[in-house]
Amino acid sequence: MLADSIAVVSRPAAPMSRKSVSGRWNEESVMQAVEIHDHARRLFESMGPKAIAEAARKASELEARGEKSDAQDWRRIEAALAGMRGPRSK
Repeated sequence: MLADSIAVVSRPAAPMSRKSVSGRWNEESVMQAVEIHDHARRLFESMGPKAIAEAARKASELEARGEKSDAQDWRRIEAALAGMRGPRSK
């Protein structure tokens, strides 16, 4: 009984971004979403507002080299950073 409680508590509660073919969220998608957000947070902490431009630059560079999967990850990091920034003020 204790093991069941621990398993439930240890699952990540972060928002999930991809569904499996069956339409359900899978554990790999959850981990990837958590990793994307964590990487975005660390990049923002080290670079500040310039982090968004850096993520966009890396994504463009990878797209130009044909590395679509890695470029997609950087676009997701860029989107997470934009979300962290919040709405633009005038």
